[in-house]
Amino acid sequence: MTPRLMPHAALTAIIALALGACKTNSSGPPNILYGQDVCADCGMIISDEHFAAAIAETDDGAGPALIFDDIGCMLAYQKEHEVNPKRQRYVHDYASGAWINAESAFLIKSDSIATPMASGLIAFRQRALAQVALRDAAQHPQTYSELLTPPDAERPASTSSKR
Repeated sequence: MTPRLMPHAALTAIIALALGACKTNSSGPPNILYGQDVCADCGMIISDEHFAAAIAETDDGAGPALIFDDIGCMLAYQKEHEVNPKRQRYVHDYASGAWINAESAFLIKSDSIATPMASGLIAFRQRALAQVALRDAAQHPQTYSELLTPPDAERPASTSSKR
């Protein structure tokens, strides 16, 4: 290697090491740059951690992390795109702001909750806190899986008729 090329090779090696160190942690939720990163579903800037959600990158790094400004955006994205069920989904606990696994979260929906895309969905780590936030005894906290599955009212009616 010529002396003139040595500094370029060293610089390239340093950049490669730095980029490797910046890899997203595939064992947990991604880091979101609030006020800069955009939602994978609607394209809006993600600005409030209380409502942000994420689908973790794949273990092999082939699938990037997907981030959302609203839990409703993550649900809509999953209904429209095939997402590997082994990928972890994350939401923020509304009470603490901490990331929690969406599958173990208790979610509530209310028209009185102003979320970025008007889904009205917020998540809690504890069922009791979600129930208190509902303030409506007729409703109950739902799981993420329940929200992905359409209610019976939206399923096609049976073709058999009763006489």
